[in-house]
Amino acid sequence: MTGTIASFSKIMARLSMIVNFFTLFSVVAGILIIISSVFATRYTRIQEAVFYTILGARGRFVLAVFAVEGLLIGLASSIIALTLAQTTGWIVCTYALDVAYQPFAGTSLLMALVTMLMVVAVGLGAAAPILRHKPAAFLREQAEE
Repeated sequence: MTGTIASFSKIMARLSMIVNFFTLFSVVAGILIIISSVFATRYTRIQEAVFYTILGARGRFVLAVFAVEGLLIGLASSIIALTLAQTTGWIVCTYALDVAYQPFAGTSLLMALVTMLMVVAVGLGAAAPILRHKPAAFLREQAEE
């Protein structure tokens, strides 16, 4: 019995290591996707900042708009991810493993909050250099194209 438990323990440790690896891989991939989406929409953000500035908005207002946008994107993505993860976890626990499902609501909500804050931070980090552009220079570039 002891040998069986030790063998099972080794298998579970390896399985846990594999799950941790894929979790870390997913988090890194998610961060890269967030960063690439910010760079992909850089031109549009510059254009929005120029339009807001031309209409008389201050830099704080533009940052607030970008922060709210990031917050909404982060909220939507975290809700979708949380729903998929909880549903998949429930299905696997209930039907595949025949064990009681435990949702870990506190940890899940903390991860959703971290996701939202990360999206806002990356968005604001990319928006700060955008606000340094002068509207006239951007409009001249547009007129030349």
